[in-house]
Amino acid sequence: MTPFGKKLSGTHEGEKTHYAGLGAEAYALLRNAMNQCSDPADRECLNRQIRSTDNFTGIIGNISIGPDGKAHRPLCINSIDNGLSKFIVKVY
Repeated sequence: MTPFGKKLSGTHEGEKTHYAGLGAEAYALLRNAMNQCSDPADRECLNRQIRSTDNFTGIIGNISIGPDGKAHRPLCINSIDNGLSKFIVKVY
């Protein structure tokens, strides 16, 4: 887990889900793109900044987004053990 992931994990009480983590990453990535545009509401600038994301620090690793809009990031393989998610391996 990255320092961003550890910080995020420590700020929320109650049940933590993978969906909440993905939402937090998406929010941070969008906020980063907005901060790079002179007008944060400029859709073309936002699209350009998001599609040029390189090594953005997410929860489990860095995220890059190519010009085609596809994200390149590590994938975690988990298992369910007694109703809880158990980390097995991270694949790059």
